[in-house]
Amino acid sequence: ELISRLDIIQLTYFVGMPMSEPIRLLLVDDDESLLALLRRQVEIHFQSRIEVVASPSAVRAWGYFSEKPFDICITDLDIPEVNG
Repeated sequence: ELISRLDIIQLTYFVGMPMSEPIRLLLVDDDESLLALLRRQVEIHFQSRIEVVASPSAVRAWGYFSEKPFDICITDLDIPEVNG
């Protein structure tokens, strides 16, 4: 699975913490089909408790950071524009 059971347990713990707003999650991967699949899995599992922003571009992801901070970022380590 794209999200391992350990990842789900960790996210579930984080999402279970009392918060006034949904957790903001940034997903970054240049493989757009994988990115869409991962986004959909998170949305299905966590429903409205996580606001998911997905970006196929590291440069675009940096732009999202300047708009509003994220609580969690999951990124591909090998993106053509940047490394790591």
